[in-house]
Amino acid sequence: MTGSAKAGFCLRCAVSYPILKACKKIDSLFAGEKSFSYLDLLPYVLNDDGQTPIVLNSDRKIQLQLDRKGEFHTTS
Repeated sequence: MTGSAKAGFCLRCAVSYPILKACKKIDSLFAGEKSFSYLDLLPYVLNDDGQTPIVLNSDRKIQLQLDRKGEFHTTS
């Protein structure tokens, strides 16, 4: 695995908890209406499996996934 892929895991880990905390806060702000919960929000903001290495190409505009063979493929 590349150094940038490892760094990506670190970054994704570092931002996951604050995102979870923000979703819970939004949930509590709308507690009276209760038309959704923080669990409904999470798939919109935390949408990766946390296991697939993802890096950016040299232009830093396209995401690339690293497969098990060590080859990069574009991803959305």
